[in-house]
Amino acid sequence: MPMMFPAAQAVVPFISTIWNHYLILESEVICDIPGKAVDAEWRASLDEFLSSIELALTGAGVAMQAKTMVFLNPDETAMNRYIVHLLLDRAFEPSKVTQLLSNTAAEISMHAPEYRLKYAPCFTDQLVIFVIEAGV
Repeated sequence: MPMMFPAAQAVVPFISTIWNHYLILESEVICDIPGKAVDAEWRASLDEFLSSIELALTGAGVAMQAKTMVFLNPDETAMNRYIVHLLLDRAFEPSKVTQLLSNTAAEISMHAPEYRLKYAPCFTDQLVIFVIEAGV
């Protein structure tokens, strides 16, 4: 069960940053978890893991709809990664969103350096995609 809360802690601050400027119609978080980190207890609490992230996003009013998926990565060297897709209610400036995410990453790194924005965000129409990596 200890992996539930770090996942939400990694994702919510980044998504909240965007929510402060744009209405998020839908959020989708794909949790890329190394298979070696998953034991029987974690598997037994998988539903709770998924719902904890969705509840953190919808319950706080950050996203109107939230969906979470888990991919158990067979790569033994893999790290926890959270691939985030956000559908916004209107067009946005990619440079502004990039700056918002970069500022959030810098702020988070002061308190939790294991969470970082892995790549520059990608954009299409109303969709923002970015990856958060959580080191151990």
